[in-house]
Amino acid sequence: MAADPKTASLYSRMQSYGTLTEAPRDVPDARFALPATVHWMRALAILTVDQKLDFAAGRRFYANVHARGMPDRQLNTVREQLLFVLNQR
Repeated sequence: MAADPKTASLYSRMQSYGTLTEAPRDVPDARFALPATVHWMRALAILTVDQKLDFAAGRRFYANVHARGMPDRQLNTVREQLLFVLNQR
């Protein structure tokens, strides 16, 4: 069975359904959104080192956090940030 072209990739999903902040036609071109995401992630890394946080601290903090269902646009917004981060490493 062939994959649905609207959901074949996260970027395709964002272009088809939009995100919380953008209608499908307003999804930014990744060439311009990526630098801001990279700078944000660098700042987060600096804060993590400064606060002496590690993986074990994250596991303790998030142990009681449970996933909730989300509409497509909201889920796309969350996944959008993950996609941009993964593309930088």
